[in-house]
Amino acid sequence: MPPKPSGEIKTYTVEKKLSNGDVYVYERQVQYDPLAKRNRQIGSKLLGKKVQGQGEIVPTRPKRRSDSTSSVTATRHRVGMMEILDHVGKASGIDALLYANTDRGTAQKIISLARYLVATEGGPLPSVVTFQYTHPLPYEEGLSEDIYHDLFTQVGRDASLEQSFFAGRCQQLGTHPALAYDSTTISTYSEQQMEAQHVKGKTNDGLKKIKFLVLYEAETRQPLLFRKLKGNISDMVTITAALKQLQIFGVRGAELITDSGYNSQENIANMLLGNFRFVTPIEISQTWVAKAIDEHLDLNDDPNAAMPFDPAVHGVSVPMMHTFVRKRQYGSTAKGKQKGDSENVRRRVYLQIYFDGYRKAEQDLALEERIHAVQELLEADTPLQTLSQKMQSIASNYLIIRRRGGKVTVKCDLEAVREKKKHNGFFALLTNKRKDSADCLQLYRKRALIELLFEDYKSRTNGSRPRVWTADALQGRMFVQFVALCYREFFAEQVRTMIRELGQPTGDPKHDLKKVLDDEKKLQTWLRNNSLRVILEWFDTTECTEVSAQLRKRRLRSEITARDRLFLSRLGIRQN
Repeated sequence: MPPKPSGEIKTYTVEKKLSNGDVYVYERQVQYDPLAKRNRQIGSKLLGKKVQGQGEIVPTRPKRRSDSTSSVTATRHRVGMMEILDHVGKASGIDALLYANTDRGTAQKIISLARYLVATEGGPLPSVVTFQYTHPLPYEEGLSEDIYHDLFTQVGRDASLEQSFFAGRCQQLGTHPALAYDSTTISTYSEQQMEAQHVKGKTNDGLKKIKFLVLYEAETRQPLLFRKLKGNISDMVTITAALKQLQIFGVRGAELITDSGYNSQENIANMLLGNFRFVTPIEISQTWVAKAIDEHLDLNDDPNAAMPFDPAVHGVSVPMMHTFVRKRQYGSTAKGKQKGDSENVRRRVYLQIYFDGYRKAEQDLALEERIHAVQELLEADTPLQTLSQKMQSIASNYLIIRRRGGKVTVKCDLEAVREKKKHNGFFALLTNKRKDSADCLQLYRKRALIELLFEDYKSRTNGSRPRVWTADALQGRMFVQFVALCYREFFAEQVRTMIRELGQPTGDPKHDLKKVLDDEKKLQTWLRNNSLRVILEWFDTTECTEVSAQLRKRRLRSEITARDRLFLSRLGIRQN
């Protein structure tokens, strides 16, 4: 009977002769397989080789493929969008202002966060930690939550950096710029913010609010500076501080465009004394304005008064001398005036009166609906004293109420209604510079775009409810978000300018070829149909792979379309 297999692993050497005479020596391990009834190889290792004519075993050379792989490193980044934002930072001068007014590391952190906020349309800040792995940012050491929190506190305490940045933005203005000024409120979760107050706002979130004021150039919508104030500060008292700030920055001859929150007599007087030009809406209920409107009730009947850009609106310019009253901020021994005394400021101004037929129809209908609603309640024998104050005012001004026995008769006071409707459809602007009503209205309508700017700040730079707890950190975060807003608006203006100019002959024979103009019109259509976010995300698909080895380094880019190349070329980005 044969002996029973032990199952042990046996090791032995095997020599394999090659055609060149060399002998490869292997160490092999085998084990008996009872099912197959034979030895099974379970391992093999090359020990070396015996060169022809020699008996000593020498090591063999490693495989070339293994050597090549170990010496190559490669990285892949998304570069299309980031190259656009890098161009924006340099072309706008934003990056240069930051580098000139703080140390390089701080400037790189601010720029990196600003670009992240623009790229992600206000994405949550903690996500920048992973974002920077696939998108190259100026701060190469890497951002973390601790780093950007410390940055906010540091920047919030650095008033010199902030004011120097604002001054640099203002110095980029041309002569006699048109500047718009407006405010919004920002909610905060922190109880440590001294400026935060419980005030009414468009968002009833129950949080305390801080007032955020922005001054920007009206024609190009470029933000210039911002201020953080208490949430309960009145709009009418903020413009004086803005005027002083502009004078400190050397802005002369600027034209301020404000909304109705800034048109008090005192603010107008301050703008006149500061030699600032202005455009502001004025209440038509004021006696001197109503009197001027009464002289132009037939404005809608004059076809020559129609606005060229909006034929439904007719306008007329009324030059006049008018006196505005303000309270003195400082006393004057020479003039015998004390602080707080009233002071008259008399200047020539231009009252721009407008009539909008569509507005009149809406206002007439709204008035009639309010009157009829009150009339129905009174006819249903609802006691007058139970109605709201507004309804009681409508009843006393526009309704005739008679009682005969137990019956109530309610009729409209036609004369009072006609008198009220007389000024419906009219509105007015006041200016001390623009004599043409069409020019003045067109400029004022550009101010309305500040609502879009505030939307960009709140929604697209993560500014609606900043999650920081101290006043310094909030100031620093608001500054970083303001830099992001400057980035976004500069890029938006470049796109708007491109849309206006694309597809237009320039007189250059090489440019005015049909194919060139057709390609530009295709790009123009694409830009009109897509938001800034879609445009940036489209270019975010452009990747760059950097491959380095011992003897070479290559930068491989993914291909882009002809339309994309045209867009980058018009932006001013040089393509390799």
